[in-house]
Amino acid sequence: MSEKILRNPTQEELKLIKEKNIIKSTPKKKENTEIKSKPTSIFEPKAEEFILPSGNLEIPEGKILVRRMTTIEEGIFQETVAEMVKEKNLSSALFLESINKVIDNCIKSSDVSVYDLSLIDKSPLFIFILGLTYGFEQTLELQCNGNEKIEGCKKTFAHKINLGKLDIKYVPEDYEYPKIISLEDSFDFPVKIELVYPKIGDEAPFISDTPDVLSQFLTMLKNAEGTLPDGNPITEEHYEDICINMHPDDKDKIKKFINDFSEFGSNVYIKKKVCKNPKCVWKEKRQKVLIPMESIFLNVF
Repeated sequence: MSEKILRNPTQEELKLIKEKNIIKSTPKKKENTEIKSKPTSIFEPKAEEFILPSGNLEIPEGKILVRRMTTIEEGIFQETVAEMVKEKNLSSALFLESINKVIDNCIKSSDVSVYDLSLIDKSPLFIFILGLTYGFEQTLELQCNGNEKIEGCKKTFAHKINLGKLDIKYVPEDYEYPKIISLEDSFDFPVKIELVYPKIGDEAPFISDTPDVLSQFLTMLKNAEGTLPDGNPITEEHYEDICINMHPDDKDKIKKFINDFSEFGSNVYIKKKVCKNPKCVWKEKRQKVLIPMESIFLNVF
């Protein structure tokens, strides 16, 4: 047997050993915060980022991509107005649904539909799309709150409004959601319910010309917990009975949740010195007035 001779490795051998035994670490993937966009035509308007007032309550990213309107979306409005005139149907629900179609067309985030968004996102998002389309600087006819019979007012006056500077209130990250409410006055056994604010896809009972309170409650009721007198748990088949037989004091808790959550989103009112009528008590005084979105369409169409 030949004798093995021990020797120190050469510099070249050390280099080869080092390269052979290197453990290449896998680079950490950066968290993807980019919004995936739907396929688009090269001629389609550029999509802009819009931060949702509802945050990530419905859409995990908390923001979406939208573009301005095109002749397709303007056509949706024109067809709706023509249909309303032809059928003599001035239903607000019909016009609001046409807004949904327009918004849905303008959303460019993949896998996001207008009907997935919270109802508080609708107004600010639509205003943003109007701004992208026709410009954020608009001259609108604002109506004075003065008394028509006493001051001869309720007149409208032209004012410049920047749609991009309207107040938007965002849902805080630590906001309790879904809202848990104990129904303490309705039944002889304890019941807790979880409420969510309606999505745009669930808005029908809330915008109908004949509102359906039961459907509104059922739309918001996500879950109910409790034990029935026979020892069995509350299940989904009991939800309608719970909503029907709720005590007025417990209904007030739900109404408070709706009112509180409705404060998020766009403030469609502004405070401004609207009136220029010398006979009106509101002349040159700041007053809270509604922003007439319909006048933007009158300007365009």
